[in-house]
Amino acid sequence: YDISYIVYDMKNNRIVETGCMLNDFIYKNEELIKKAYYYSNVKNGYYDFKLMRDKKHYKIMKTKDILKRLNNIIDKYNISIVSAYNSAFDYEAINNLYDMYGYVKNNFKYLFQLDILNLFIKALETNEELREKYISFCKDNSYYANDKKINYSTKAEVVYRFIKDNIEYIESHTGLQDAYDELEILKYLRGFNIRYKLNTTINKSIYTNKNGLLRVS
Repeated sequence: YDISYIVYDMKNNRIVETGCMLNDFIYKNEELIKKAYYYSNVKNGYYDFKLMRDKKHYKIMKTKDILKRLNNIIDKYNISIVSAYNSAFDYEAINNLYDMYGYVKNNFKYLFQLDILNLFIKALETNEELREKYISFCKDNSYYANDKKINYSTKAEVVYRFIKDNIEYIESHTGLQDAYDELEILKYLRGFNIRYKLNTTINKSIYTNKNGLLRVS
């Protein structure tokens, strides 16, 4: 449906570029757009601009042009790391898109993954104070991974609510806004001394952390 991105300079702590590239084939096809997870945030086959912070970077493009543009961004800024919450999902989806258009060179597959979800789990496992605060937050607001109420949720929406102390926050599921929100989680986690190996991701279906309380959901 779309590839949205933020180019972030970690050394100087600043956003360099943002963009939202929408697939023209889908956004001009009402039946296809209705299948989008975030359909409630779409009007007449297009994004609700109110959910986007930077309208000037909103572009409807052909799939091959989206992939070429992504390659150019990687080259322009000499990008080596891609980061997202549960990055394995995005990494696989984008690489599959390149595979479908095999005549487009794939620069994306050479990037290292920094999984924000895994980074957050590492922070909880290694910082007792943070873990206790998060568990208390989940208990107080009934944020559980399932109906059994044994394990606490680690969804991006819940984590963002925790770091911002804002239980009213609702994840928009529109690519660019989600990228902004996930960047806020990443910036928060940089305040902790976490040893992390790039390309380490989590199997969401089986993962439970070592104390048995936090299950990825």
